[in-house]
Amino acid sequence: MNGSQADKTILHLYHGTPEPDFIPYYRGGMDYHDYGKGLYCTEDLESAKEWACQHVNISTSYVYVYELDIVRLEPVLDLLGYIPVYWLSALAQYRFDAKESFARRERRERFIRLFSIDCELYEIIKGWRADDRYFAYLSAFLSMDISYEAVILAMKLGDLGQQIVIKGQSAYNRCRQLDKLTVSGSDYEKYQMQYISRDKLARDALGQVRDIPGQMLDKILENGGLIE
Repeated sequence: MNGSQADKTILHLYHGTPEPDFIPYYRGGMDYHDYGKGLYCTEDLESAKEWACQHVNISTSYVYVYELDIVRLEPVLDLLGYIPVYWLSALAQYRFDAKESFARRERRERFIRLFSIDCELYEIIKGWRADDRYFAYLSAFLSMDISYEAVILAMKLGDLGQQIVIKGQSAYNRCRQLDKLTVSGSDYEKYQMQYISRDKLARDALGQVRDIPGQMLDKILENGGLIE
């Protein structure tokens, strides 16, 4: 097998964290992460360093380097190939305010049913990254403060990163750690400033699009889908 063919069978992934002895395991992680429990990675080393260095009360973080054999690894959910409403629906299943009102919870659950994707069925998921700054887009949409069209524009302006999440047991079994990189000192400060700058960009983007007209969630639910 030549090099170009081999590249298509192996993904090189990076996971940034402040944990010095991080060990991933099947069904590990938090329920309230973007797509539920899983190992959240990126194919971009610089992004992993930035995500690892977001914490203001520490000065050292780590990037774990993995390789994932994807030969005949199925099923795979690639949300990047869907219209963004399905990404929002997937997020709404896991990222929500535990103190949300009854009316908002009802809207959220109806929205999930309308654009249903069961993330728990997949070995790996590819999609946009939605940490707290991007969760604000979903929160505003569910509260009917902004339109669907405004969310889409905010996503573009806010420079969403992409991630790959290892969900299934087969995927975990095929994932092998290659290295652990340390980010500290001036490098930590540099990547932390990049994270803060990107966070501000995302929040500013939401403010810029807040008044853009379009389809509000109540109308989408009433119509039984989006109007193209």
